[in-house]
Amino acid sequence: MPTKLRKSAVSLPDPDDYDVVRVAKAVGDALRANILRVLASDSFGVQELCSIFSTAQPALSHHLKILREADLVSQRKEGTNVFYRRSSHPDQTLHAALFAAVDAQPLSAEICAQILTLNQQRAERCQTFFANNKDVLDQQDELICPAEVYLSCVMENLPEDLQTGSRALEVGPGNGTLLLGLSERYGQVLGMDSSSTMLAATADAIAHQPAAKHIKLMQGDFFSLPNQPQFDALVAAMVLHHMPSPEAFFQKAAKVTVPGGDLVIAELCAHTQDWVTTTVGDLWLGFEPAVLSQWAERHGFKIHDQQHLAQRNGFQVQVLSFERNA
Repeated sequence: MPTKLRKSAVSLPDPDDYDVVRVAKAVGDALRANILRVLASDSFGVQELCSIFSTAQPALSHHLKILREADLVSQRKEGTNVFYRRSSHPDQTLHAALFAAVDAQPLSAEICAQILTLNQQRAERCQTFFANNKDVLDQQDELICPAEVYLSCVMENLPEDLQTGSRALEVGPGNGTLLLGLSERYGQVLGMDSSSTMLAATADAIAHQPAAKHIKLMQGDFFSLPNQPQFDALVAAMVLHHMPSPEAFFQKAAKVTVPGGDLVIAELCAHTQDWVTTTVGDLWLGFEPAVLSQWAERHGFKIHDQQHLAQRNGFQVQVLSFERNA
């Protein structure tokens, strides 16, 4: 009597969604594997990828199509530009295993140099905009969202009973509203901005406030800070959409925040109002909350709280708080 086959307890994905050959073939090309390595921690447009790999656009677009059809990369429109990044997949999946295998081989020095050049160009465009637009803080408050809207939510996600000598850093302090709030709780508060124009506006805004005596302002690049845990709290409000590489912010934040320290992000949700790129110097049109959480967790933070504030002028602000893993 033939043996009756038992159904497997494991539910396999539909073959159309789990085409091993198609996915493996998509990775099995040197250029496409390098594209996946580059997109592991940043988003790039087609022209930027052409520059990185010295490849003509038709050829690169063909390779991106193959990767996209295999669900290895995803695309997102930022104004008139389309940006690509690596797709997100859970652990213990074929895609995740292939990503791990691809990442085991580092990028060449030449490709890393091209990426560095592109990020420098992004940063220079942003700094040039702020240098030539001194009233941008007022415009951002009026057209998008003033700091007062998210101030209380940010402060609610920071501890009140702190030890003497606790330190807080705000990156891109804007009009200084959050700096003043931080100075009421932390013994030392540092406001850091790469733009001298923006930092001068911050200094003017807090100059006559009694709490300003606890605040130090520093002009410089956040990424130039020493890689040592030195801050009990790190705050970035309406800053990530100006950064050349937003995920790199989380990687650096993990290196300068003490274990158990707090990271609080106030940021725009993803939107389609591309006029902000020319009016207030935005590089990115907001972010999906899941993307920010994924970046934070990838670099050693665990999510603590997530809130969405009421829409204003067609924009929605999200406030996410994280704790640095011990």
